Amino acid sequence: MGTRIVWYACNWSPYFLKVAVPGQRRPPGFAPAFRPLIYSGSRLLLVALISIALVGLTALMHYEVLRGLTWTLPAMAIPPRTKVLVVILAEFVAHVLEITVYGLAILLLTHWNQTGSLSGAGGATVWNCMYFSAETFTSLGFGDLVPVGSIRLLAGVEALNGLLLIGWSASYAYIAMERFWSAGGDSS
Repeated sequence: MGTRIVWYACNWSPYFLKVAVPGQRRPPGFAPAFRPLIYSGSRLLLVALISIALVGLTALMHYEVLRGLTWTLPAMAIPPRTKVLVVILAEFVAHVLEITVYGLAILLLTHWNQTGSLSGAGGATVWNCMYFSAETFTSLGFGDLVPVGSIRLLAGVEALNGLLLIGWSASYAYIAMERFWSAGGDSS
């Protein structure tokens, strides 16, 4: 029987090199060093799945708001140019709801599953999570709160999703302006 060198992690040292003999039991308190990698990989997988779900949920929310506007605006008895203001207000509310969904997801992931944290003043409080979500969604990125751990993936996905949804809102607002401002003439 030969011997092999195996990396072990123990309670008092991050890495400990031990010679393992096949058939010999490992000492109590020792575990293979790759176990934390598997554990952190499962956290990353969880964050990836939640990120995909959040992209789908926020896209659906945004679609429903814009679809509702498309159906209700022509029937509204308000001046045509005022309808553009309704579009802007509805899009703003939709974005605030989407930011809130991401903020709650960050809060749950940092407190419930310990998939990471926010480094900065105050840590991952409710308001800090909402603030971080707003600055990430809008790609503002002040940098006073920084994600640590697996939630960094969620922050990147939120920034990309926010960029797409804000672009979608801008194109819808442009179409609404063309439609309702030309219909309104100078009378509104």
